[in-house]
Amino acid sequence: MVTFFTNTKLLFQTLRHLRAALPNNKSKAFNVTLEITIIDNYVTFAVPGATFSTESKTMGTCKTTISFLHFYQIIKDVKSKDIEIEINEQDMKIGNVSVSVNTTFFDDDKILRTIDLPMNYTEADILKLMNEGYTWDELEFNKLANQFIKANEKMNDNLYKAYINLKVYGVTYEEL
Repeated sequence: MVTFFTNTKLLFQTLRHLRAALPNNKSKAFNVTLEITIIDNYVTFAVPGATFSTESKTMGTCKTTISFLHFYQIIKDVKSKDIEIEINEQDMKIGNVSVSVNTTFFDDDKILRTIDLPMNYTEADILKLMNEGYTWDELEFNKLANQFIKANEKMNDNLYKAYINLKVYGVTYEEL
């Protein structure tokens, strides 16, 4: 179990700053994952395009992910001055509210890196992640693995289409 204790107003301000990085499209914004990293006396909140850290009283270290808008709404509804958040293997307790978290990291540090994506990232940005040294586990942890697979499939389809159009000029698929 890992806990952090912070000022509710400060946490909500941090989340408001992060919300500015969300896509304007509501369906895309709904799918944005918030990554929360807890280390000694700091909590870091990250979404694609923005990362903010706040000082907090912490016990333990971990990383977890949750839907940004879900977490934002829960914190927005908190009425107390301070808030304690407890993270377990399968759930997160925020005050009196308990929500399940799909991925929580406790055991080793192989996926502790935050994935650095620009605010309005493209398929090309997703594809570059593997060349930048991120592991498949990191992509899965940050819920980017499916986006990577789809972007890779689309790129391969587009390469094949380009090959079909350019083969009359002697261009090979390998050259593309």
